[in-house]
Amino acid sequence: IAMKLIATYSQPTSVVDCFCTTLTEDEQLEYLVIARPSSVEVHAVLPDALALQGSFDVWGRVVSVHSLPVEVCS
Repeated sequence: IAMKLIATYSQPTSVVDCFCTTLTEDEQLEYLVIARPSSVEVHAVLPDALALQGSFDVWGRVVSVHSLPVEVCS
């Protein structure tokens, strides 16, 4: 029996919560928002990868994140 295992080494990180949403007028482009215990990251969801768009540290501790609908006024 032959077996092949491929893995990458990276330090484990905690994810508190996450959600997908649209942040621009382009409804085709989705973003993944990831909440970690002391930071929040925003990644663009591309066909073959995630692209980090930005992150920020949070003073305190993140316990959850939620997407809220916004009414756009013209």
